[in-house]
Amino acid sequence: MTTTIDSASRNHQPSVSIVMAVHNDTEFVRRAIDSALSQTEANIEVICVDDASTDDTVTVVHNMTSDPRLKLIGLEANCSAYQARRVGIAAASAPYVLFLDGDDELAPNAAEVTLAKARDSSADVVGFGVEMVMPAGQGTPRFERSLQPKHAELVGEQIVPALFPPGQPAQGHLWKYLFDRELLRDAYRQADESFQFYRANDIPVSFLALSAARRYVSTSNRLYRYFFRRGTSGQSIDTLDQFKFYLSAVDSMESIDGQVPIHAHASYQSARRSLISNLVRDCLERTSGDLQAQCFDLLLDRVGALDIVLASADFCREALPMLVKRLGHLEVPRVHLARSVVVTTSHLKTGGLQGVVASQSHILAGEGIDVTVALHQNQDIDHPITPDARNAAVVGSSWAEKIQCFLDICTGVKADAVFDHHLLYNEYWPFYALAARTVGIGTIGWVHNFALRAMFNGSTRTSFIAANLSTLEDVVVLSPTDVAFWSMNGVDNAVYLPNPPSPILIEQGTVSQPKKLESAPIELVWWGRLQQSTKQVAELLKVAAHLRDHGTEFHMSIIGPDGPDLTRTALIREVQHNELEESVAVLGPLHGEELASALRHADLSLMTSSIEGFPLTLVEGQALGLPVVMYDIPWLAYLEGNDGIRTVPQKDANQMALAIAAFAEDPQSYQAASAAALDSARRVLDLDFGSLYRQLVEKQLDTNRRPSPTPEASQLLLRLSVEYSERTARALAKSRAEATSLKNKLAAAPFTPTSSNVTVPGIENFQQYRKNRSSLLRKFIAKVLPSTWKQANFIAERNAKWNHTALKSIARQQQEIVRSLNGLQQATKESAVRTAAMERYLRSNRDELRDQ
Repeated sequence: MTTTIDSASRNHQPSVSIVMAVHNDTEFVRRAIDSALSQTEANIEVICVDDASTDDTVTVVHNMTSDPRLKLIGLEANCSAYQARRVGIAAASAPYVLFLDGDDELAPNAAEVTLAKARDSSADVVGFGVEMVMPAGQGTPRFERSLQPKHAELVGEQIVPALFPPGQPAQGHLWKYLFDRELLRDAYRQADESFQFYRANDIPVSFLALSAARRYVSTSNRLYRYFFRRGTSGQSIDTLDQFKFYLSAVDSMESIDGQVPIHAHASYQSARRSLISNLVRDCLERTSGDLQAQCFDLLLDRVGALDIVLASADFCREALPMLVKRLGHLEVPRVHLARSVVVTTSHLKTGGLQGVVASQSHILAGEGIDVTVALHQNQDIDHPITPDARNAAVVGSSWAEKIQCFLDICTGVKADAVFDHHLLYNEYWPFYALAARTVGIGTIGWVHNFALRAMFNGSTRTSFIAANLSTLEDVVVLSPTDVAFWSMNGVDNAVYLPNPPSPILIEQGTVSQPKKLESAPIELVWWGRLQQSTKQVAELLKVAAHLRDHGTEFHMSIIGPDGPDLTRTALIREVQHNELEESVAVLGPLHGEELASALRHADLSLMTSSIEGFPLTLVEGQALGLPVVMYDIPWLAYLEGNDGIRTVPQKDANQMALAIAAFAEDPQSYQAASAAALDSARRVLDLDFGSLYRQLVEKQLDTNRRPSPTPEASQLLLRLSVEYSERTARALAKSRAEATSLKNKLAAAPFTPTSSNVTVPGIENFQQYRKNRSSLLRKFIAKVLPSTWKQANFIAERNAKWNHTALKSIARQQQEIVRSLNGLQQATKESAVRTAAMERYLRSNRDELRDQ
């Protein structure tokens, strides 16, 4: 039941109805109503619906009803703002409706501006800007920016996707819009009249009304004054009942599930995930201990694990550690007979990782396993997958949509497992793995580089990977040393498997006979991506210079596409600078028969990389009988027992040149190395990778694929950790020195404005010049030039100021770099801590490890 107090009968229909749902707003309601009654558009009505306040709110409003435009409707029982607005809209007599909360205010011209907009454009919804009023010293600029209109005009089915864009937090506040009254009434007609929503109570109405709107226009004028009051934001949640209150927001959103039109479905799902993410954040930030577990379980029961993962991926990535803890151990059914596998990576453009994916797909298909290759970037494919495998694209306008698309691919082919080859290159893979786990599909991840690669790069990615590997069924690494590293970091699901042969190697196999060294010059070849930071391609020119100095006859071919930090053009320039044009050819990328011919023509393969996981070029070259001379990468399992490879210390170009010269001078030693190279390549080709992959999915791998850390592996990791940490420290010191140098240069060159004095040879005083020269032209020149030059001087001064500002900006950017490098230094310190822990582990377990 309701009680209505109408201050006076009306002789005419108002133009705008302002609907206010109030509850216990004694302190603020007078100012709110005053702002409504003070509108410059006088032809309004204000409908104040009191939701059974227990304070003096009704008294305050009643005392203001002397204004005939104010109507007070009192609800006998508290029914929520959702129901109070329903009553207000039903009572509205104007064709347009504005909303006002009892503790906010309207700008004086809110009704006038929005009404004119609606009439001029025949719009049924008008959006407008919002002014946030904050306590002194506080501000939420990002939230305030999100409240401002971003679209001048939208029509029909454009409206909801633009105002509720997928992947962005939902903004469903009714008070941001002027609505055609009938849109609101239709929205309420679609809902059960008994609904009471105390959380997110306006989004069901705004979403349905906007879904049905024909035309939306907006004004940037900030017409609503939103008072950011203390409320409950940021306060802890102390009881499960409190959390249940916040959880009721899901009921509010889901109340319209059956009424959402098709064109608005993606926006609805995103808005629902946005609300769920708020609850995830409440668990994360406002609870702790046992209460956090209870609240999370309550949310889990209400919405399910998948929706929690999808909501967090879009809106609350910081909750990932909590999700891993709470969901990482969801049971995945044991696979007794692998029938279907989804292999996923970013793309199949040129690259070693892409070659692994292509050959793995071929091998799985040959094992009788259905293969789907899911690509996140469906670009041109340089590594064609086997005809027996299908290709699928992972698409979506938000991370949640992409993950859902990926799950649809997996469930559509009834995948037994996912092979994820992209762990090192993004921080969303745990969300994919958790999502797959929620539907009973386990993920097996591949780490395609040496475990210390992140430390080598000065990155913090290692700790992220270690913290999230428990979301995977297994993580495949490329050497026993890698298994040792992850084991000592608390990861118990690392397994060692070598990379499969490349597509080229699978197609061509090995040559039948070892190579013989023919007459000089000896033909050297290097191929791969021209990447200096890790492959150190420029070292090849140092090797060539030493070979020339030693008098060794040689010819070197460098083959490969441009890399991120080195191009063919730049390398050719260095070849010319070192006068090596007659001996070194930089050929650029070669493919197919061109590449095969160049490799068959070579005598020796070179490798100068500083860090690799399992370089496929080693096996490809040895399959052609090419011995290899390379910088030492001691963790490579492929080096063990491989007499077709000669290693020299890192960056010792002279030693590499001597090793090449030794082959050139000893044909018998060369032929023996060629035979050993073929043996090593055949061992890789003879491995039954199909059987290994089946055993991996079915959890039947031999225990020797999970080796325990050995003293040798621990010592190697310890030595390299120190080496890479010091490398990072040197880079940090260099960057700091550069920052200091720039700072000193700025300090030594203070800003001095350009002088505005104009001097012209032969004319010392323009006024005197004008007096002494009477010709019209000279008078014109004397009059115009000073102002022109003055303007030129002004422009020069302005440009000088801009340059000074730019220098300041550069200095600020350099300071940001220094701060980042300080973070890097902290990471180095943490690395030292890990190194010390590793050393302690080695000391305390030396006897046990030796026995093993």
